[in-house]
Amino acid sequence: TKQDVEKDRFRRVTLEEVNEAITKRQRYAKGMAASIGLLINSCVPIIFFSQSSQEYLALGLFLLFALVAVGVGLIIVMNMRIKEYEYLEKSSYKCEYGVIEVVRKQHKEYSSIHAIYIAVGIVLIILSVVPVAIAGVLDWEERAVINLVVLMFNLVSIGVGLLIYTSNVNKIMEVILKMGEFTDEQRRFKAKKEPYETLYWLIVT
Repeated sequence: TKQDVEKDRFRRVTLEEVNEAITKRQRYAKGMAASIGLLINSCVPIIFFSQSSQEYLALGLFLLFALVAVGVGLIIVMNMRIKEYEYLEKSSYKCEYGVIEVVRKQHKEYSSIHAIYIAVGIVLIILSVVPVAIAGVLDWEERAVINLVVLMFNLVSIGVGLLIYTSNVNKIMEVILKMGEFTDEQRRFKAKKEPYETLYWLIVT
């Protein structure tokens, strides 16, 4: 809100706070990547046991709900753990002397890794359908196609996981550096429109 922005306008953020925020964001990114991977792969047991007996199909259904439950639970836990650092994204503040230089250096060093993760993630997602497409064209037996579909979901989960991880790690540094959508002007604009967004969702729901 506007009051929160005004209150935190002159907050001083230390290097220790920033390092802790980056470390926790990295853990958050790993947890989110893992949880989304579980959700993507939740349908794999059903697919894998699709030609098996009813007992195995029941096991596959159980594993599906178990993976979904663990994935959703992990998302909730990770979001609760990162909540204490929301002020870095939503509020206006000043970093202590030298903090910006340290983070800018980290961001520059990570930029090449970020680009590699993005490229590998996208390539894995694109290539994931290739084995299934080839199997369909060559009319392979159904068991082989099922195994390739399972492989496809695994590759997609890895690709998406890489994108989620690197996007979150890169984001926290951009937040601290106040780049792009995280400038003070954008933060104040979001704070002003937040009550209207809340009112809109209350009306439509």
